[in-house]
Amino acid sequence: MSDWYNLPVYYDVSFSYEMAAEKRFLQNVINQHCSGQTPKVLEPACGSGRLLLPLARQGFECTGLDLNINALQYLKKN
Repeated sequence: MSDWYNLPVYYDVSFSYEMAAEKRFLQNVINQHCSGQTPKVLEPACGSGRLLLPLARQGFECTGLDLNINALQYLKKN
């Protein structure tokens, strides 16, 4: 199973079908519980940034952590 996490492109494609609902949920939680003009988001185990990147593009200040160097390199490239 560790090989699965070393292929971030396939991981993103495999889980992209539910992204709209996940993003809506996260945006609602962030908007309800974060104060200030630029909400800050920390995502442990962010992997490829599948959820973190769309939030950053919408103006959230995002920080992600992950132990998988392949996923982080993919995230930095994107």
